[in-house]
Amino acid sequence: MPVLYWALIAAVAIVVFFRKARFHYERIPKLPYEPGLDDPAEGEWVVEAPPNVTLARVLLPSAVEYAETEKLDRLALLLKNEPVSFLDKIVAPYAAALAFAGLRSGEPPYTDVVVKRARGGTRSRVLRAEHMGTISGRPPFLLAYMKAGVMSTVVIGFAGLLFAMWLPLLALMIYTGLYRHAALFGLLPIVVLFPWYRSAVGLFAPFAIYLVVKSPSENGVS
Repeated sequence: MPVLYWALIAAVAIVVFFRKARFHYERIPKLPYEPGLDDPAEGEWVVEAPPNVTLARVLLPSAVEYAETEKLDRLALLLKNEPVSFLDKIVAPYAAALAFAGLRSGEPPYTDVVVKRARGGTRSRVLRAEHMGTISGRPPFLLAYMKAGVMSTVVIGFAGLLFAMWLPLLALMIYTGLYRHAALFGLLPIVVLFPWYRSAVGLFAPFAIYLVVKSPSENGVS
């Protein structure tokens, strides 16, 4: 049954690509707010942020605590994009998954906020911080990552193509009477992408595969 072999190959490739992407998309722990936490190390750490962001008071101490624990010099943080339509809520996590699947080693091509040591340093990490800040009017997130380099473009395109094969393979499995296998394969986008959604919106992940080019923003963290 060739269709099963193709489905298995596609499923394994998708899992491999997006497991790698999840590594670059860890969520930064949030410290409980206490008076005196606002500036934990005056002069040692600086925050670089555009004027269209709103940050929680605990973001800097949380970032500093994380960076010092992990022995990092620089954190690139991604915030919650607002306002977001329901379409953006469906598409944005999938677009972010694609972007980070194509993330190469080194500096990411786009980030919302940077927390770094004033004295500099090279050890950096990209983290989610949508629970500690918002940004309005973010530029296209996925497009920025695709323009980062030829290899990033190839990887993002290939990862998107793998997921785009999901629906044709699913339809072919149903057509050939492989109903049990089709039921399992049909859950693939929801299971693989759920860590990026972390909500019931993840049930709409299959739609994001084909709506990503239609989203007004094609970006960010929902």
